[in-house]
Parts: sequence; structure tokens; C-alpha cells
Amino acid sequence: MASRRMISKAIIDSARFIKMPQEAQALYFHLCIRADDDGVVEAYNVMQLIGTSEDNIRILNAKGLIKILNEDLVTYIIDWNEHNNIRADRKIDSIYKNLLIQVVPDAELIEPKPRSDVKNDSRLNPDRPLAVHGPLRLGEDRIGKDMIGKVGPSPSAPASDIQYVPLEEDIRGLRKKEIKEDPELTVKRDLIGFFIRKSKEYHNDYCPVIQYPVALRLVKSCLDFSNPTEIKQWIEWYLQSELYEVLGSDIKTCLCTASFNKYKDYRRKHD
Repeated sequence: MASRRMISKAIIDSARFIKMPQEAQALYFHLCIRADDDGVVEAYNVMQLIGTSEDNIRILNAKGLIKILNEDLVTYIIDWNEHNNIRADRKIDSIYKNLLIQVVPDAELIEPKPRSDVKNDSRLNPDRPLAVHGPLRLGEDRIGKDMIGKVGPSPSAPASDIQYVPLEEDIRGLRKKEIKEDPELTVKRDLIGFFIRKSKEYHNDYCPVIQYPVALRLVKSCLDFSNPTEIKQWIEWYLQSELYEVLGSDIKTCLCTASFNKYKDYRRKHD
């Protein structure tokens, strides 16, 4: 799901919008910013976040700006296509698509298409391997290809060494060679398995693609400057952070220097 959204002035400059209470207007903005690519958002979570009452979502519903899809306040932005024109090869279907079609059968939905710049588009088929995309930029504190792949004080394997393979239920099926005489091997396997389990737990059983030898080297580098407990906390933070929404489920991105620095900043602010 995209991290940037547009708001159409044609909607917010209309009389029906301007006549609403300011709290209802603010709620509408927050819903639009957090909606998925089909214009669906869990309104209850947003209302709790900004501390507004259910009266305001009822106002938006009565004004015809939104459609409440179920009793849990899953909500559809009616003018979504007026606000955002999403390319079909970048679009990700809502997890509530079936519910949306059932309640609003005439909703104009964009059908996702494969990306033209990658060979395998895992957004359309979660069972297919993730493709490696170009560098993504995040404001001043950016993560580019000069940062992704660097773990702690030493670099990880070069990009040419990365060969993605399908992931089975756990990492046992990915071992090509048994690594012997490594006292940390059990710890490394446990951390890779932890990343897989938490990815599936936080993201609707989505199973990330892991290239096992590369993952072992990444985890080994992390253990040079951090302990297993902190690495697990770092992994959990990443999987629930904005970075995951932008950069995806690649363990190589999760365990890069820029990700670790952002995690440490987060800990300093919240500890």
C-alpha cells in the first residue's frame, strides 16, 4: 500500500464538505490518508488514533462521503477515484475487496496488472518470489542501494549473490549445505525462523522469500554488534513500521544499517 495519498479539491471545496463540523472534516482527511488502494480503511482504528467520536463518522456516512461496510466500521471512501488515480501495475487489492464488492457492487475498482519493470510481481501472487526493486527514497534519511545490504560494521553479500528461491513452511527445506562447527548456528536459525513466523503473524500469513545462505550471513553480521533478544525486537519493530510498508518483506532490507539506525532512534524516543 502506498505511503502517499492525494486529496481532490473538488470534494473538500464542496458545500456538503464545508458545512460539516471541523472534527468530521478532519476525520475524513485521516481516513483518506490511511485508505488502501481500493479506498477501504478501518475507521475504528483511525478514530481511536485521533480521539474522535462515532458521531463524526455517522455524519460522513450521511453526507455520502463514505460507506460503512460492516459493524466493525470498515469504511469505503466513495470518491476514492476522484482523489487518487492509481496505476494498475502499482495497485494492490484491498484485503476487504470481497466485502466491498458485496456491499457496494457498483464500486469502480482498478484491476491490478503485473509490473512492467520486474519479472515476478509478488503483489499479484503472494506465492511467487519477491522481485528486487530499485532504491527507494525516504526524505532526508534515505535508504539507497549504498545502504541496503550493509549490516552493522561490515557489508553483506553483493547483489549478484542473491538468488531467491521459494520458501516452504519453515527454513529446514532451504538448507543446501549443512554448516558444521558453528556454535552460533542454532541461534542464527532461530532468528531467521523468528523473522518468518513474525512476518506471517503480522501480515496475514504472508510467507516471505528467504535465500538461506545470504540470510545466515546477515544474521551473523548482526550478532557481531547486537544480541539475539535485541535483534528479535528490531525485527518486530521493522515488520510493523512504515519501512515495511515502503520496502517490503526482504530480510536483507530488514537487517540493514539504515533500518537498525531507525530502530535505535525509535527506542530512544520511546524508552
